[in-house]
This record gives sequence, structure tokens and C-alpha cells, in this order.
Amino acid sequence: AMRAALDRLADVGVVRNPGETREAFADRIATLTPNLRPLTMTHYRAALGAGRPADVAADAKRHLNAVRQDLGRSLPWWKRLGAHLNPIGWLLAR
Repeated sequence: AMRAALDRLADVGVVRNPGETREAFADRIATLTPNLRPLTMTHYRAALGAGRPADVAADAKRHLNAVRQDLGRSLPWWKRLGAHLNPIGWLLAR
């Protein structure tokens, strides 16, 4: 879910700066997608094995959908269209 969110953001030209933590990145783009921070924390829970896997997976899916909805509301239609047409945006994601 985290990779999908980072890829989607990279498709629209929003990427982490070199040396920027995932938390700092989520805080920096909170006006664009406030739900990236909860997704980041869920990603850490999964990576560290905290919580039941089924619960963490459900949380990750819920937060990813919220990030997608945020981007749908925050970005103009032409930028979202360009993201769908961008074949290499995932190469920019960190």
C-alpha cells in the first residue's frame, strides 16, 4: 500500500527529497493528502510486526483508499490525467 501511494504521488510529480524521512515527507505534503501520515504509520507497524497482520492489512488498504481520495479532491483533473499517462513515474518514487 505504501509503495502504491508513493508511486501515485511520483506520477503527479510529488516525491521525497534526498534524506527526507517518510514521516517528514507525509508532514510536508499534508495539505495535499493528510492521510499519507496514517498510511506511513501503518507501514511501520507492518514492517516491525506490530499488530495482527489482518488488522494491519485492513488499515493499510483503508488508508491507501483515503490517500487516493485525497488526491482526487486536491489535484486538478488534467494533472490526474497526466499521472495516468505517465509510464515512468514509479522510477521517481523513493
